[in-house]
Amino acid sequence: MQTQLNLLKRELKIRNYSPKTIASYLYGLKEYLTFKKEKLGTFDENIIKNFLLSSKSKISPQSQNIYLGAIKFYYYNIIKINKKIEIKSVKKIKKLPVVLSRQEIEKILNSISNKKHKLLIAVSYGAGLRVSEIISLKVKDVDLEELTIHIKNAKGRKDRISILPEKIVKDLREIIESKNLNNYIFGSNRGGKLNSRTAQKVFEKALKKTPPSTACVIASLLTY
Repeated sequence: MQTQLNLLKRELKIRNYSPKTIASYLYGLKEYLTFKKEKLGTFDENIIKNFLLSSKSKISPQSQNIYLGAIKFYYYNIIKINKKIEIKSVKKIKKLPVVLSRQEIEKILNSISNKKHKLLIAVSYGAGLRVSEIISLKVKDVDLEELTIHIKNAKGRKDRISILPEKIVKDLREIIESKNLNNYIFGSNRGGKLNSRTAQKVFEKALKKTPPSTACVIASLLTY
């Protein structure tokens, strides 16, 4: 099995897949090959269907689609089968977005005593940034006059522009006035990029202090 996983990892790296996708595909393929047990280099669509069916109750539709993507990539690019895999992706459950009132947002922010951490969450929620985006934000990416944030290499490796809430401009100006354009706004104590896990802990602490009715919004920001 390790040989198959190493081949998959090498091919994904050659094609410049993100570390997160590589890790997800490796995990998905490992689960499939463990289920298959033998003849790992042979193709049988029924075995794939049985594997996905057995996983259905254990994982989310999104994870199931990642498993399927890993399996297809493995057979098409590693085993190099010519037959098309006639298995469609799982239909995702659509959820309505959660919209908080101004009072609920204030409850979240007031639960945080650390000024820097409070601003980190205020910018994340106010501008709609993911953890990976907020820790990568540099001074040069923010235009305080135009109230915009230029997010580079966002999801799908595309750039996008987000609106900065005017209410947090003053606090944001204070934190960046001593930094140069290439400095991270929410950098580590050593001046480098903040570790994503460290940033997640800030969100998690706020989540523990927040009422259940609003905690789900903070949890949604924990996405890499």
